Amino acid sequence: MRASLPWLLALCLGACARSGCPEDPQALAREEGREGRPPSLPSGECRLSGDRLVAYQLAYRQALSGYCSGSRGWIEGQRGRENPEPCRETEHPDFVQALRLGREYARFATEVDQLRKELAGLKDEEAQNEAIRRMQKALSEMEAIRAVAVVRGWTLSEGAIESAPREQDSARD
Repeated sequence: MRASLPWLLALCLGACARSGCPEDPQALAREEGREGRPPSLPSGECRLSGDRLVAYQLAYRQALSGYCSGSRGWIEGQRGRENPEPCRETEHPDFVQALRLGREYARFATEVDQLRKELAGLKDEEAQNEAIRRMQKALSEMEAIRAVAVVRGWTLSEGAIESAPREQDSARD
């Protein structure tokens, strides 16, 4: 009985050390990267090592590169989001540029909406002409920014972006 006690203890410790780890760390890495979340492993509950850690990190980087695309940056910028931590400019400059331009585009769109409302309430012809001039300038800026997005090949609709990474991942599996 005593000889088997250390063996049982070693078995339990090995199982207990892995109990906080997901069954498939690579699947978790792909999910985290696809959603633009920071990596959650290794953690206090799960200490990946060796090949498992390398596989997790590789899966995360591959999925994150899909998230940190210029198209995603364009959409996130229009939503007013700041740069998500995982999409660093040094590693994903296209994402960061698109994010900035998307925010600028959204700022001009808001300005146009405000000018439309302002214009509806103006009675003075000179004030109306000034509001129209400012609106035309904002619309021109929006069109120039949108042209950059088109030339860069950024997908301008969210639906196309949402499906793209999943299709790529399923082709790899």
